[in-house]
Amino acid sequence: MAEQDDGSPTIVEENLRRAIGLRDLQLADPFNRTLSVPMIVRSKRHTSKVLALGRFRAPTDDVPIGYQSSFPYFSYLDPLGKRDMEYITTFTPEYTYEVKANDPEGFHDNVYVERSVTGAWIRLLKDINSKMVGEPNVYDPA
Repeated sequence: MAEQDDGSPTIVEENLRRAIGLRDLQLADPFNRTLSVPMIVRSKRHTSKVLALGRFRAPTDDVPIGYQSSFPYFSYLDPLGKRDMEYITTFTPEYTYEVKANDPEGFHDNVYVERSVTGAWIRLLKDINSKMVGEPNVYDPA
């Protein structure tokens, strides 16, 4: 659903407020709807965070532009090491998905862009797997 011009909250925001029990969402950046405190989303296998709600630009949009979430996975820099890296997925104004590492040191600056979130993650996973091949005790399907 498109956002109303008068600044009224969207249906999505109203449902979120009810679901998490808040009267007002605590936003660090009202324009992009970046959350002050990320929402934790847990399943049986993993935990991810919603970082920004984004905005719907058109009634036909399925995902709000600027929506961001994060997910921990093997570090691109050291896939066999103990350290996981947090990867941020963003839905862009060009209607594409970007996946990049949340790396404050700037060692990992690759951005994987595709028309679907699955496509962007597949590109990232191919890079991670290519670093794992040839290492001892690592499964190589080839």
